Amino acid sequence: MSRAVNLIASSGRVEERCKLLSQVGLIAPIFEESNMYEITHEGQEYLDGEMSRIDRSHQLRFFSRIYIKLINQSMRPVS
Repeated sequence: MSRAVNLIASSGRVEERCKLLSQVGLIAPIFEESNMYEITHEGQEYLDGEMSRIDRSHQLRFFSRIYIKLINQSMRPVS
């Protein structure tokens, strides 16, 4: 995908963002344990600007909490 739209992102970065978007319900794996995703109904509403301000605010707060958890996990020393 990054080649198709000329984005500069590592595969790790794309994987990280997909996990986060999946955790807030904007995308979902096409099947369990897949690394391919599709946009959910909520994700399409967000893209179309149809999601209410309250829904967006709730998802952004949730998204922020998950992102902080992932950052903290990645900073743990490897044993």
